[in-house]
Amino acid sequence: MLEEDDLVLGPSRAARALWIAFGPITDADYLSGKTLFRDALCDRFDVSLLEAEELCDELERGGRIVFIQTDEEAGWHIHAPEEQL
Repeated sequence: MLEEDDLVLGPSRAARALWIAFGPITDADYLSGKTLFRDALCDRFDVSLLEAEELCDELERGGRIVFIQTDEEAGWHIHAPEEQL
């Protein structure tokens, strides 16, 4: 069954696109990683930089993309899209 988010650009569709483009881990610092994600959403869905940036912020607030930093390294974790049953 299709959900509304499958028909319009929303958090689930955006997270799925990022996971497909980058995989589960992206080796990038905070700002460059969010810039990569913003640009990828812009290119993939033909939305403005502002719309893509706001969507990245929403993904981060919702825990779908998470910045992780240790003493040795830093990067982004992109949660896998939910599987359709």
